[in-house]
Amino acid sequence: MPLRVRLLGRPGVEYDGVSRRLEGHKTWALLSYLLLEPNPPTRRELAERLWAEADDPLGAVRWALSQVRKAIDPPAEIAERDGRIKIDAEVIVVDAGELLRGEWDEASVANLVRGELLEGMSFGETPSFDAWLEVQRARIATAATDALRWAASLLADRDPDQALALAERALRGEPFDDSLHELVVQIY
Repeated sequence: MPLRVRLLGRPGVEYDGVSRRLEGHKTWALLSYLLLEPNPPTRRELAERLWAEADDPLGAVRWALSQVRKAIDPPAEIAERDGRIKIDAEVIVVDAGELLRGEWDEASVANLVRGELLEGMSFGETPSFDAWLEVQRARIATAATDALRWAASLLADRDPDQALALAERALRGEPFDDSLHELVVQIY
């Protein structure tokens, strides 16, 4: 059974039906960064991105990595190779990753798209991470709108009520998208 990590909406970690604890915004930021950033960072890069204001930035990275390890191990591990930190992602299912890779269907998309990345969390004291997060949120919002539009189009003839609900959710993210408005009219 894979480890499930929810980063969309209220974040959570679950393994074998049991929720695991991960406390603090910065530890969630670290986990998200390690799971979504394609280039594995060094400890120094993490310290600069997330803990530049700390008295001991590398100590803060060490502590946060230990907290993330507790939440994901087993079955996943954090490895450090050539000074770069990476999570063994083969045993982890990440909702944001599924959305970005298009690993959903019309039946599952409504449950997958539950909110923005790290919903309710802000990192104004760490502008470097905040900028990264804003870019990721925009990528995910676009992918969510596209997924909802696609599912609504597929369901328009078979299940117009569900299709309409999905199209309206997509419109909340892109209220000025003419093609979504046309889809809603078509469904009606």
